[in-house]
Amino acid sequence: MQCLLNHGDAVGVETPSYCFSLPLLQSAGLRVYPLPVGPEGIDPADVERLHRRHRLKMLFMNPNFQNPTGTVLSAERRAALLRIAEKAGIPIVEDDPFSLTAFDGRPPLPLKAEDAGGRILYVGSLSKIAASGLRVGWLAGPQEIVSRLADARQQMDFGMSVIPQWLAAKLIEGAAFDRQIGRLRDRLAARLDELRVSLDYHLPGLVSFEPPGGGAEPVGEVARRFGSAAASRARTRDVRRRRLRARAGVRRGGAEFAAMLRKAGGGADRAGES
Repeated sequence: MQCLLNHGDAVGVETPSYCFSLPLLQSAGLRVYPLPVGPEGIDPADVERLHRRHRLKMLFMNPNFQNPTGTVLSAERRAALLRIAEKAGIPIVEDDPFSLTAFDGRPPLPLKAEDAGGRILYVGSLSKIAASGLRVGWLAGPQEIVSRLADARQQMDFGMSVIPQWLAAKLIEGAAFDRQIGRLRDRLAARLDELRVSLDYHLPGLVSFEPPGGGAEPVGEVARRFGSAAASRARTRDVRRRRLRARAGVRRGGAEFAAMLRKAGGGADRAGES
């Protein structure tokens, strides 16, 4: 980021967003402004508002199966965002680790596919779809920017090892990659179904969420009232309405997960008392 931004620059970041990204941006001395994520993704009007007030230098986005909400930026909002970015001259970093996990086998197009002005840096990775230890990714953007970043990487560590890059190339070029993506989609979809059934069984009416179309990040909401005693404690602790993040691949059983929620909410098991 030091190659593209200066200390004190203002950037827009989705909220909620990947938890490790914010400290990284803040440690670089950037002024970070939130862009709330709704059912259709961020609101382009928020980008305009923030840019008028703070002169945004860059946007960081995960428009497809966003982490952690699982939302996909709607077509209408994509078009509006691209118009605003082009008019205001705001570059966009598009992080896209999950598109290929679309459960219906039809991944949404990246923003980069509609980037006529060359303002989007598109970033992908194998770590979320092939192996967590395979830290190999790719970057698509204007040649000048890509060259600058490649030069910076070379100066930092003389480039990464050839071996993982060779493994990544072999994987992508072969039929095994398509099989891996198919297996991953099936596993994630099955785990999402298991999570939904477990929540309905162990916490009926207490947790709701809109199943995402891909990715590994369903987010739900805990019911406003857990019961009279729980609601009283919730008011004092300001947790009457809490957002719940639960990975589809979570390894807790349904009962253990329900117990965790009850502990967090101060007694969800007494929901029927009042």
